[in-house]
Amino acid sequence: MTAVPYFSGALPADSADHKLISQLGARLAASRDVLNRNDAYFRGEHPLAFMQPLIAEKLDDRILPMVANFCEFIVETYEARLDVEGFDYPAPKDGPTPEDLWEVWRASDMDEGASMAHTDALALGRSYMVVGDGESNDDPPLITVESALQMTDIRDARTRRVKSAGKFWTEPGDRPSQDQLWSAIWTPDRDATYRRTGNGWVLDWEDVHERGAVSVEPLVCKPRTLDKTGRSIFQSLLPISDGLNKTLTDMMTSMEFHAIPRRWATGLSEQDFKDERGNDLSVFKLMADQVWAVSSAEAKFGQFSEADLKNFHDSAKLLIKMIGMLVALPGHTTAFDTVNPPSADSMRSAENDFVKREERMQTSFGGGHQNVQRHVLHRMTGKRLPEARLMETQWRDAGTPTVAQKADAVVKKFQARIIPLEQARIDLGYSPEQRGRMRGYDDQERNGTFSAVMRNMTDEGALDGAVDSSGAEDSRGAVEQV
Repeated sequence: MTAVPYFSGALPADSADHKLISQLGARLAASRDVLNRNDAYFRGEHPLAFMQPLIAEKLDDRILPMVANFCEFIVETYEARLDVEGFDYPAPKDGPTPEDLWEVWRASDMDEGASMAHTDALALGRSYMVVGDGESNDDPPLITVESALQMTDIRDARTRRVKSAGKFWTEPGDRPSQDQLWSAIWTPDRDATYRRTGNGWVLDWEDVHERGAVSVEPLVCKPRTLDKTGRSIFQSLLPISDGLNKTLTDMMTSMEFHAIPRRWATGLSEQDFKDERGNDLSVFKLMADQVWAVSSAEAKFGQFSEADLKNFHDSAKLLIKMIGMLVALPGHTTAFDTVNPPSADSMRSAENDFVKREERMQTSFGGGHQNVQRHVLHRMTGKRLPEARLMETQWRDAGTPTVAQKADAVVKKFQARIIPLEQARIDLGYSPEQRGRMRGYDDQERNGTFSAVMRNMTDEGALDGAVDSSGAEDSRGAVEQV
């Protein structure tokens, strides 16, 4: 590693790094509109569609948009079943074990980080994970999660692997004019960080590692052959979501007229719609006044009947069902399909399509997690292990089986000698730490049983030849069983 704290000269415009930074920055800027739109919908901060500007102006900002944030709900529903439980590969005798990889994962706080990576990938279409060195030589490799709002990548046309990646961010200063723009680039043989100055990009730090691989891995939602940038899980739902929010906003507006019924009047002059200073009265002022008093004897007043809100209710339910259908949400998640709580069997049956989509998502995200662990192994051993090609990501079951059903199925497989004890514990969802403690308990129990048998044999005089040959044979058989 070569650390460079400061260079007085900026990168020349024709240098390879300057061209790469410019290329990566242009790619990130080109994707910002879509990413910012998806981020706004996920946060529920997008503008209301289908609302005429004249209506918004007439309402005097008294009615705020009613946003049913199904985009966030869908992302959280899918993310809740994307739980990484470990990694496995045929570890060499002297190489790191799967448990060692899990320790690196936990040391990098990836229990929390993986959830954020999955959330960003589902909402924005992709997120990134970066593998770097620890703070000191004794620390394990560090895994971090990065947002697609700050990071982008370029892929090799043949291998489809990342051949370069870049991150751009701003660190605030004491004043906005003192904000510092930074960029970081990753290439197969070198990583570097630059800061922006008035003269251009200045190298701040670099690591010449010559590993031959970019230690940046994207998690891509719904990748396609010609589109590895991904697609938000709710992108096809945006028009329906806009229609739902418009329907709910109209319903809330109609509820205002339920509280303050619309009235009509005839025989009034223009002066009756001005205040004592001659200014026009606002629409809400005219609606909210409790008493209308005019000097004209020909004036007549009346009140319109309220609108029926049932039309809004039915429209909202229809749009919500359409959203659930497109993302395979079970009917019981919206609580519109049945009055009585669904049974466990009916819930599992209704979740078949949803669970299958979750498993497809695990396959898509699993490739990124496996590549991250290959980078971790490379940093831990200093070389590429051929066994790492068989790396697997272990996921928690995306379905909703009961504990009793799952335990019963695993116990039957174990009793039939289909799976060993360790695999049974993996299938039951025990973490590597828990399985390690269980193996320790097993050793203690075996040692304790063996000691008890030996004590019994000593008490009965078996070791002194005090029993007949058949008894000695039985005792040896007992010891061999233990």
